[in-house]
Order: sequence, then structure tokens, then C-alpha cells
Amino acid sequence: VASALHAPTSRLDVSLTVLSSERQALSHWTEVHLHVGTTEVTARVAIDRGGSIQPGSTGHARLVLNQPIACLNGDRLIVRDQSAQRTLGGGVVLDPFAPVRVRNKVLRQTELAAFAQPEPERALRALLACHVETGVDLEHFARSFNLTDGTVAALLTSLHALVIAKAPMYALLEASVERLGARVTAALQQHHQAQPQAAGLSLKDLRLRAAPHMKAGVFAAFVRYIAIGQKIILSGTV
Repeated sequence: VASALHAPTSRLDVSLTVLSSERQALSHWTEVHLHVGTTEVTARVAIDRGGSIQPGSTGHARLVLNQPIACLNGDRLIVRDQSAQRTLGGGVVLDPFAPVRVRNKVLRQTELAAFAQPEPERALRALLACHVETGVDLEHFARSFNLTDGTVAALLTSLHALVIAKAPMYALLEASVERLGARVTAALQQHHQAQPQAAGLSLKDLRLRAAPHMKAGVFAAFVRYIAIGQKIILSGTV
């Protein structure tokens, strides 16, 4: 297996359909037997707000596995009851590397809708559209969809997106790069106009003013990226 794909996971965000023949809804934190490919493990079904999925209905759920498995976007799955005697339903893996915590549940639903797109290009376009200020984690995306570096580079070109950080690798739409770059330079100009004798802003303060939702490491890389165009001057270790 390609080294980048060796990333066993124990949290899967999935689209799950409960069989219409079931007599009751699938409740939050139900223990199930999960079948993905040739793998069988036990798992818990986590449903947002402690909810449930009614018979014959489809919903998003998180499967918390008792042991890590190999899994990718689009993999089909089956869930059976605790005794492994009755099939409860099935579905498809959306995000095989689900985050530990979800701070913005509305944004997460938008992300899962992007992961549900049938083609990687459409999925990446949707992710870039909902992460115009934070960027898209390309390593996560490429691994989830089983894409080579060359394929990802081609997708970025077709979608007019730019790599703004390389470790980890993040991308933004070209238009988003322009807007965010303008916000960074505007924040610096305002600072110098208000305090002409003071030194420039620290990286932390600049991020809070221009891109508070972007990860600190990604923002540092973005600042170095736009500094190449001589729009700003760096000092110290940025």
C-alpha cells in the first residue's frame, strides 16, 4: 500500500440508512458490528445531539470503532446488531478521518455534504467554498479520496486554487488568497497609522485581526507566501 494511505482510523463520519424493516429507530451510542470490506469490528453509533435515525431513513452518524481499520471515502459498510445476528442498515463512508471534536456543527454538515459528492473535483470545489478563510487540508483530502499528488495538483489548477502551506499542505482559492492578503496588509497599515513609532504586529496579533479562524501554523505559512510578493516585510523568525 502507498505509504500515505497507511493511516488506520477509529472514527468514521458516514451516511447511514436504517432498514425499513426495523421496528425501532437506531439510537445514539448503540453498539453495532461494523462490516467494511473484509473487516469486521465492533463500534458505537454516535448521532448528533443524542438523536436517532428512524427505520427507512438516512442520516449522518459517526462510528467510533473499538480498533483502528483501513478505510477511505466511498467505502460501503453494513452495520449489524450487538449479537451480529440482525442487519440494521448500511451506508457509505464520507470522512474516514473524522476530527475528535466538532466546534462548528453547521460547518461540519457542509463539509460532510462536500465529502458526499460523487467526484473528487466536485468535493474539493465544495470544500474550498466553505473554507474561504481557513483553507483546505490537502493531505487529509488526498488520503480520504485515494488521490496521487499529480491528481491533486491537476484539481487545484482546474479549480484556480493555490497551495499556501506545505507542512501541512493547505490550499485556498485564488480569490480567497487575494481577499485574505488584502486583509493582512490592511491590518498592518491600520497598525502603523495608529502607532507610527511602533514596531510591526506580532504574528499572533496579526492573525487575530486578519484571519482568526485559520490555524496558527497555516497562517504563518500564508504570511511567508504573500511576503514573496513584497507586500509586507518580515522580521524575526516567521
